[in-house]
Amino acid sequence: MSRTKPSPVKRSSVSRGDSPARKRESPPPRGGWREAPGGVFRASAEPPEGVFRASPKTEDAETASLLAWFASHRRDLPWRSPHPDPYVVWVSEIMLQQTRIDTAIGYFRRFLDAFPDIPALAAADIQDVLRVWQGLGYYSRARNLHRAAQLVQRDFGGRLPDTAADLRKLPGIGDYTAAAIASICHGECVATVDGNVLRVVARRTRSTVPASAPAARPSALKWLAPRIAAATSPGDFNQAMMELGETVCTPVAPDCGHCPWKSSCVAAASGTPERWPVKAPAKTVPTRKSTAVVLRRPDGAVLLVRRTGERFLGEMWELPTKELPGLADLKTGRSLGVVRHAYSHFRLILSVFRLSVPADFPALPDSAWVLPEDFPSYPISKAPKMALELALHQP
Repeated sequence: MSRTKPSPVKRSSVSRGDSPARKRESPPPRGGWREAPGGVFRASAEPPEGVFRASPKTEDAETASLLAWFASHRRDLPWRSPHPDPYVVWVSEIMLQQTRIDTAIGYFRRFLDAFPDIPALAAADIQDVLRVWQGLGYYSRARNLHRAAQLVQRDFGGRLPDTAADLRKLPGIGDYTAAAIASICHGECVATVDGNVLRVVARRTRSTVPASAPAARPSALKWLAPRIAAATSPGDFNQAMMELGETVCTPVAPDCGHCPWKSSCVAAASGTPERWPVKAPAKTVPTRKSTAVVLRRPDGAVLLVRRTGERFLGEMWELPTKELPGLADLKTGRSLGVVRHAYSHFRLILSVFRLSVPADFPALPDSAWVLPEDFPSYPISKAPKMALELALHQP
């Protein structure tokens, strides 16, 4: 059946500074570690078997030097605050999973403007959420944010759980995001491990485990456990580790001279720190081919179809393909060219055709006739958008 245009996103004048600050909890005791579900180490009485425990003096010195460096060099980012809001941190961490900070900042501000808190996000239409997210890619992140907000609103009164263990039960929140929220907002002594942290740890230890290997994260967590346990602020420790990897211990040409750990880094001492982390053999990325059809009515409207459910790019709008029911028997139409786009797990080669159809041409299931000036109201992913631009710029 034909669908109507999604409703505009309602904007709010409430800023993040208007949100009441929540009380931060004290970090757990620093006597040792225990392994929690998901491979996260928390402070407790004894270290896990096989974990090397450095002397407290060494741990405290390393942690103190890192935190001192972070205090002097931390960037002023819109989600950082002396009293961090768990919702703000959650949104930022989800965006930063697959997006560079410089790119994410603009999207983050627009997202918070449209959905300033959990109740606003939970009440929003998924089409509006995807439209605000449009351009960031990895759209399952937006769908999971929306679904998790609805669960939090329903089951927790609109307040995110405080612990990493409870946070991991929500859609789209894994070990890394749960640890980031719990440590930054509530002082829980749980280490975060992302690509930046893995790189720092691999260079400190000259690890022979590729960063993409399943063993890399548990190995990094064991190394981090005594150091985060020595931190007065686990949240600052986690942010410092990520900041160090992002700005100093970079993949190429690391700035070892400005690293707080330069005197104890074995990779820096080797003179070739770029050799770590060890790289795994590159995987072959498959190529998929498809055909998109730009069906255009006399009034200029183009038929868009919505992908359903939890499929790849679910709830996003795109051009119909010849594989859809009702289009297989259509003549191909005029060839407009080819669109190429690389996704995370495959490369797409999309042949684009245009076909004029009569005004009474029937719509397909989950479809809508859309005038070009209304395209911005629909969340459309990159490849279909490129195909539409190809069609609209040819006579």
